Amino acid sequence: MGVAGPDPSVEDLGSPRSGAYPMPPLPLDFMDKEFARVLNGNGFHVVTEPVARNYDEFDDRPACCGNNNCMPICPIGAQYSGDVHCNKAEDAGAQLIENAVVSRVNWQGDRVTGVTYLRPDGSSENITANIVVLAANGIETPKLMLMSADESQPDGIANGSGMVGRNLMDHPGVAVSFLWDKPVFRGGGPRK
Repeated sequence: MGVAGPDPSVEDLGSPRSGAYPMPPLPLDFMDKEFARVLNGNGFHVVTEPVARNYDEFDDRPACCGNNNCMPICPIGAQYSGDVHCNKAEDAGAQLIENAVVSRVNWQGDRVTGVTYLRPDGSSENITANIVVLAANGIETPKLMLMSADESQPDGIANGSGMVGRNLMDHPGVAVSFLWDKPVFRGGGPRK
């Protein structure tokens, strides 16, 4: 993916990571430096957040040039996004079917045989496959597994434990607003 982040032996993020990230951390921009200076001076500890943005050229994508507008998509492709692997899959022969919603994983015995998907007009189609990868996030993946139940697996596919769809681990975020005693503008984003 191209993750830039601090070496855990140099900066402790409180995570169990044992090795360095593939690339060094992106430097803090002006506003982040000021933010860290003020907070660190008041008993807090600001850390360098690992990001899926390239510090150096990586995987045929350029280094971050500090455009400061990474969301919703990086204008130069330095930040990782799902299209990176979609393009690789298509280059390797996969077919991407747009506007298709998988509604069921099809299987026979203990073997997955493909999926059924719905089109925008409500019609459906079955696709056979030797390998099926479910990567529809932490809610839609278990939902699909549970929707794929039948007489032989009434609790859903791969749910012998009854734990599919339980114990969701969220990805919490924090937003902070505050007043600053001087004009601060992010301007350019971080760059090496």
